[in-house]
Amino acid sequence: MSHATLIVFIFSLVIGVAGISLLNELYRRHGRVYLRAGVWQLVLFNLVLLGQLLYSYYSLNLAAEGDAAVRITICHLAASSPLKLFWVVLLGIMGINLLGMTVSIRAVSNLRALATGLALGMLILAVVALRTLDPRPLFRFQAVVEMIVVLGILGITVFLLIRHRRVRVAAERRLARDFGLTLLVIWLPVVISILLGSRLWPNSNEFRLFIHSLLLLGFNLIPFLLLRGRLPELPPFQAGREPDWHDLIGKFGITPREREIIELICRGKRNQEIADELFISLQTVKDHNYRIFRKLGVKTRVQVANLVRGDNE
Repeated sequence: MSHATLIVFIFSLVIGVAGISLLNELYRRHGRVYLRAGVWQLVLFNLVLLGQLLYSYYSLNLAAEGDAAVRITICHLAASSPLKLFWVVLLGIMGINLLGMTVSIRAVSNLRALATGLALGMLILAVVALRTLDPRPLFRFQAVVEMIVVLGILGITVFLLIRHRRVRVAAERRLARDFGLTLLVIWLPVVISILLGSRLWPNSNEFRLFIHSLLLLGFNLIPFLLLRGRLPELPPFQAGREPDWHDLIGKFGITPREREIIELICRGKRNQEIADELFISLQTVKDHNYRIFRKLGVKTRVQVANLVRGDNE
């Protein structure tokens, strides 16, 4: 790895830390579920980036020979691959939440179980590789993980571009569309580089890695390019107090439509305002309110807001 590529990696990491801080601040201000998922996926993304930076610095400046180099390579592969799996899962959850959809507890558990199983498989391979000093099985496993990550990102991108029209809030509809387009612009060159890089730039691994580092920098810039200027258009939820929707769905069986109405109730919207915003009749809103009150075991709108925010005292 060249020094120029290392500098880009370091700069990208700095931007990533700033992006995490920005997302966290936006979450506390606007209380959107996708912002919370965005914080955690960006944390994992930059942990992967940090691992790559340290490993690259070692390879460039402190390269050892023999068994030490093999062990460090094995440890790097064993750590980075599971992080990438969990990152793409969180990125998918962020995309789904951005579309105003909820992820069922069972689906989240299944995704976590799959990622955890693959991570444990990688750990077992790493232990065996450290004993035999043969990293080839890890490289094959990493290739599978990279393909899962690439296909996962492309799937998230297509899902965002297809479903964004169903988002009711105009600002979030545009945000979902632009997020999908940005992912496409960033990751399509990565896919091309992976699949055709050796043909497009033969004997130029350094150049491909430099392009790859620039694309990673672009991903860390997404919070600044898309979110900082868009979210002020949205009303704050309540000082960042976002309900735990997974818990509400599991305990009370709240549907996606009921969740939308609960959010509007918590923002102080009246029944007619809710009907106008969701393009439904006033009677439909009242019917939903009746079912919501019955499920939550409350009698007033204030009690609904207090319950979902956890203000039960």
